[in-house]
Amino acid sequence: MLIVATSPFRTILRGFAVALGLVLLLGGQARAQSDADVTVSAQAQPAEVGTAGIVTFKIQVQGASVTEVQTPEPPATTNLVLQETTPRTRREVSFDSGRLTRRLTFEWTYEPMRVGVGRIRAATVRIRGEEYTTDEVRVRIVPRAQRPARGRAPAAGPGPRAEPDGREQAGLRPRDLFIRGTVSADAAYQNEQVTVEYRLFFRPGVRLRQSRMADAWDAPGFWREELDVASRPTPRAQQIFGRTYKAIVLKRVALFPTRAGTLAVDPLRIETEAQAQPQLGRRDGPVPRSRYEPVTLSSEQLTVAARPLPPSAPPAFDGAVGEFTFDTRVRPDSVAVGDPVELTARVQGTGNIATVSPPTLEAPSAFETYEPDVETDVDRGGAAIRGTKTFTYTVVPRSGGTYTLPSLRFAYFDPAAQRYETLRSTPATVQVTGEAEPQATSRTGDGLPVGDIAGLVDQPDPWTRVDRRPLHARPWVYLALLGALVLAAGGVAYRRRGARAAEAPSQASGPLDDAETVLQEARPHLREDKTRPFYQAVERGVLAFLEARLDLPRAASGMTGEALDRHLARRGAPRADRETLHEVLRACNEAQFSPDAPSPDAMETTLDRADALLRRLDDHLPT
Repeated sequence: MLIVATSPFRTILRGFAVALGLVLLLGGQARAQSDADVTVSAQAQPAEVGTAGIVTFKIQVQGASVTEVQTPEPPATTNLVLQETTPRTRREVSFDSGRLTRRLTFEWTYEPMRVGVGRIRAATVRIRGEEYTTDEVRVRIVPRAQRPARGRAPAAGPGPRAEPDGREQAGLRPRDLFIRGTVSADAAYQNEQVTVEYRLFFRPGVRLRQSRMADAWDAPGFWREELDVASRPTPRAQQIFGRTYKAIVLKRVALFPTRAGTLAVDPLRIETEAQAQPQLGRRDGPVPRSRYEPVTLSSEQLTVAARPLPPSAPPAFDGAVGEFTFDTRVRPDSVAVGDPVELTARVQGTGNIATVSPPTLEAPSAFETYEPDVETDVDRGGAAIRGTKTFTYTVVPRSGGTYTLPSLRFAYFDPAAQRYETLRSTPATVQVTGEAEPQATSRTGDGLPVGDIAGLVDQPDPWTRVDRRPLHARPWVYLALLGALVLAAGGVAYRRRGARAAEAPSQASGPLDDAETVLQEARPHLREDKTRPFYQAVERGVLAFLEARLDLPRAASGMTGEALDRHLARRGAPRADRETLHEVLRACNEAQFSPDAPSPDAMETTLDRADALLRRLDDHLPT
């Protein structure tokens, strides 16, 4: 049987075919465009941030679906600390004028370390088996910005909350999910180590995802050293409030008070997404929702009462507080003249090992002594900072004989025993063979010039009689002598006048000129990206200037920052300049021992600040 479609039915079929063709055409066009137009971009916000702020880094992928993009690893950084390795992911899909647009955004947050330039290195994203690389992003880090006023942190237990944090919307009570911060000691001596730890507690049945730092964390008045925590921690059961919770460690930091007084530690704030599951036997309270809800959590503020160190510190004390051991080794103990001898001193223990200064070596005058090489090994894996710092001195004998290298002394304050301890090494004997190299001289023992003595006269020369008038009997000779004397006296007077005119400014600017010469020695190290020699030159130039202008009782390199500050204050140096000096010296010390190399921009900033500081101090300090 042949069926012929009527006109209305034919019209419906034609319309359906046209619609299907358009859908296939537009879908194919959108797919082709999305496949061909894959772009990857990266940006950081804000472009300028204070040391108290946070930086958000985003990688945006456009033109690919989420199943085609492999989650990238966070890129390497300089002068920025990553807050969470797992990125926050957002997906957007739009269809406009027949074009399908898909965007996928990965987002990380960073905390600035110090003033300078923060660098986020190139990141690699793998899409459909191909790698896409972003450009390097830079952020300018300025001195710490004033934080906006915060509301009072919610308590870590039950009680009223000043403002909602999202737990109620997620069907959670305050004791279902919270952060608790603990400090190893409520009171400590200056420079004594205390450990702050933050744990996230949640009851069984609560699920979390997309956790990240909500704000920059700070501890003003402390030297901070981060301790290692697992990037993907495994929750562990812990009893608290008489109930069993799951707990993970969010952050663990070793803090060293840099001044006396009551010092506050900022609360730790995080943002997460929580989902509450019903508990067996629970009949009260709201019914938990099944979807994830955003939640903001904050710990309580912690305080530490820092006590000043007792007076009467031993001469070798330079600020070390903790428990330490000290040993030395000399090798070889028998050398020839001109061969090097290495004296190795090792400080080991619990405390701020990064700030330990080298002991003073007073070698015999027959030895040339060089600045020690320093190696620092810090263990951050436990509940406190431990480590080893090794100082290797090189001395070179210039004459033969038997010499004794005196003992080295290392002093520290033991907070457990509440007393100063001084550790001494055993003096070492070095046998030097050979004779001293002869010194070049231009005169004999009797003061006669070498090389200008005529040979012996074997035969007398014949004498010749001269009948001409002698010079002393001629008047023009005396006139010539008188003129020469007048000219010589005039020249001497002119030179003395010029010397007196230049004497005052030369003497006033001498220490500054010497210090700036040393600072200029740092520039080749800056160009060659040699961190330790660069900061050593900057520190040496600043300390040399202070020694010359402050008339210090001992070498500035052997004095604490507090002692230098007291000398500057007595000489009337402005407080701002004294604080800048402390920051410059701290930057030099941190950079020499920090595992993360500072950026060239940070190094140049330190050099410029040191040069400007010395010029200001040269103007302020009395001569």
